[in-house]
Amino acid sequence: NKSKLRFAKIISDNMVLQQQKPITIWGWAKPGATVNVTLTQDATLGQAAANKLGKTHDVDEGNGEYSVTMHYVEKNPPKLKTQTLKTKAGNDGRWSVKFPPAKASFQPTWIIAESDKQMAVVQNVLIGEIWICAGQSNMGWGNFNRKDREAASADFPGLRYIAWEDSWYKPLADVRKNISWRECSPQTAQRFSAVPYLYGTFLHRYLKVPVGIINVARGGTLGQTWCLREELDTIDNKLMKTVLTEHDAETAVWDDSKQVAALMAEWEKACDIARAGHAKKVAEAKADGKKEPRLRLPKKPGDARAGWSPPAGLFNATVMPIRQLALRGVLYYQGENNNFMRWTRYESTFPKVPVSFRKAFGDKSLPFGCISQPGWGTFGIDPEVATIAEGYAIIRDIQRR
Repeated sequence: NKSKLRFAKIISDNMVLQQQKPITIWGWAKPGATVNVTLTQDATLGQAAANKLGKTHDVDEGNGEYSVTMHYVEKNPPKLKTQTLKTKAGNDGRWSVKFPPAKASFQPTWIIAESDKQMAVVQNVLIGEIWICAGQSNMGWGNFNRKDREAASADFPGLRYIAWEDSWYKPLADVRKNISWRECSPQTAQRFSAVPYLYGTFLHRYLKVPVGIINVARGGTLGQTWCLREELDTIDNKLMKTVLTEHDAETAVWDDSKQVAALMAEWEKACDIARAGHAKKVAEAKADGKKEPRLRLPKKPGDARAGWSPPAGLFNATVMPIRQLALRGVLYYQGENNNFMRWTRYESTFPKVPVSFRKAFGDKSLPFGCISQPGWGTFGIDPEVATIAEGYAIIRDIQRR
């Protein structure tokens, strides 16, 4: 429903807002409609709005059994003055407001939007530090070896985590998947990825402020997928120009329904040929008293617009939809997939990664942390041979420079 009042998907219950930076809140409503947005820590006001929508804050009661929940004690917490800003939704229905910077606080905060008798409420919000974690499986890996020991004591309601992965050939206006922020508890910590969890808990305990971690990593991705397309277009490298040209040609096919229909018809035809061939082999196997062979159909063509790691693909689908969000920095852990026979392009693409994040978030000095590749795989091999046999040393050197 395009006229329904809503927040951008990243702005949802249990989130963290960035301290010390202007707070941008945005979403969608009926085109041209007036939208009033309130940011408050007044529990009476916030709870009344939540009750009006029938929203409750999930509290783990421990099934009636004995349970312990961590709480934070703040001495003289900074007071956030209740503020309401008025704006108008554009022709596309998009609206946006910018509140002044606020100090870190564990005080529950509410964001309330009202327009044309409609209301949207986000509750249990905290103000602290936000970091985006991006990269490949090194960053996305959840099944870490200390999980059983870590999770049991991971009772940090002030640490919040949200994760998803997606890819698209053009920048998206909003996140496509259903996503939700989670408070860190022994139960939810099982879903956290290892590096984001360890980084988040370190910051949370060291800075003693709420911390929000946004993890958009996807396993097996190349550096080129974590860049703005306009940055990739500036690369003067024959290989990258070929990669971009081929990608554009493939996605153009999927933008044309006639070409897609022809592609699918071709695949159906190939499937029919495979089935006929399989039936013949089954008959022959029966005649010879042998085991029937398995039917193997040709792979169905996948939509090239949503590839696994296409140029700018993950940046378009995960970073661009949240670029108005204020955050502290980016933590990046990727390069392994470029190590395997794709290191020559990394010389051109990796430097574009921090540039792209900084451009998207409109901050030329946005902190960008890069976790380098491990120094394994070269023991006992002459350095001259190692640089040819594998790309780890080259990837590390590109990241170091």
